[in-house]
Amino acid sequence: AVELAIPSGALIEVAGGTYGPLLLNRDNVSLRAWPGTGRPIIDATGRAAGITARAANLLVDGFEVFGGGEHGITINGARNQGVTVRRVEVRECGFADGMFNNHSGLMVNNDATDVVIEDSVFRDNVTTIAGRICSGLHVNSGIRVLVRGNELRGNSQHGLFLAISSDVVVESNVFVDNGQSGARLAETDAVFRNNVVCDTEGIGVEMLGDRPIRVASNTILRSAQSAVVALEDSEKRVESNILAFSGEFGLVAGDDADLVADANLYFENAMGDASGFALDSEGNVFADPLLLSDRCDPSLAEASPALAADIGAR
Repeated sequence: AVELAIPSGALIEVAGGTYGPLLLNRDNVSLRAWPGTGRPIIDATGRAAGITARAANLLVDGFEVFGGGEHGITINGARNQGVTVRRVEVRECGFADGMFNNHSGLMVNNDATDVVIEDSVFRDNVTTIAGRICSGLHVNSGIRVLVRGNELRGNSQHGLFLAISSDVVVESNVFVDNGQSGARLAETDAVFRNNVVCDTEGIGVEMLGDRPIRVASNTILRSAQSAVVALEDSEKRVESNILAFSGEFGLVAGDDADLVADANLYFENAMGDASGFALDSEGNVFADPLLLSDRCDPSLAEASPALAADIGAR
């Protein structure tokens, strides 16, 4: 990787073109696409990652990254504090064999803190190696992480994989055509709100582990398995979501789950609206949400019962 010898506090504008991998190890640096010159493309073919961040108060804005064998972008270690990744596209990364099982388009790891990932696309990050996991985004041991306004599409295992992290907010993202889950929230205290999750090959949203998780005001459609699965014994709250057209159940609770499920809309879930708990008929809605599109779009007709009850993503 090219190590950029730039002073702290610098703003670097990069012209459109194709470049090799970058290592960012100076604090207080902004690296962004030069307006009007096209998108700078990082070709990480033959390397583990395209952009590696090892500094505080960084901005990476407007790049495209492809071909990283393990990750497209890595934000790894406690030195990474206050890193923002904005308006990037990361594709076709994470396919290689390696020391660790979890690969991704972008990885936040090992106590990276106050990280923002927004307005970006993470697509087609795929592995075919047995025992390997490839996700659009993987946040492992992150602290105060915001994931907002992104599209996560066509990733082989998870659109988003959260693990052993704290104070994570995931809001206003679109998850479409991902593999095992749209989002796996594991051993993480997290809020997952106002997202659209559709056409997942497995489960729409998985909630695992003994930390509190809130899944609220999302629209989760056409999961091949269940829309939401809540397992293990910490409090899991599932509120004000549209859970519809699932191949199995709308909402599943494991034997040990401390589940609060309220004010959700359930419709045409093939095996039933709920499994593992008694679904209260009061406070929930059992009706067609009247979506305006069969795509991954949460827009609703004016007569929608979800609009009247303030349920689902907007």
